[in-house]
Amino acid sequence: MRALVVAFLIALGATPAIAVERTDVTAVRLTIQQQMNALKQDDASTAFAIVSPKLKARFSDSSSFMAMVREQFPVIVNPQLVSFDEIRQTSYGLTQMVRLVDSKGEPWLAFFIMDRGKNGRWGVANVVTVRMPTYGA
Repeated sequence: MRALVVAFLIALGATPAIAVERTDVTAVRLTIQQQMNALKQDDASTAFAIVSPKLKARFSDSSSFMAMVREQFPVIVNPQLVSFDEIRQTSYGLTQMVRLVDSKGEPWLAFFIMDRGKNGRWGVANVVTVRMPTYGA
């Protein structure tokens, strides 16, 4: 599994030599947690407020954003387990890897690509989810 993560980060253009400031790590993780809490509580307005302006421009309103997230990213809406992992600077922006377990007990990786707005706040610019393989017992 580690090889898959490394391969994906390389595909994103990860640059591990660039250190990520501790304050940015904390702010990014807090932002992601706030969005996931809003999604779980079905609070479309708060969840939509946390996305980056570029992503916001793709949706007419918070309801259409929430509908897309429910349809395409159910594991992010209602995970049974959430664990923050590596954070790296990539060619797409600061990318936080999050390990998730869905309601069926299936493992997932989510790559939250972040964007810092003009106001200095971090916003979710994109998310890529990958269902991890499971092996029989």
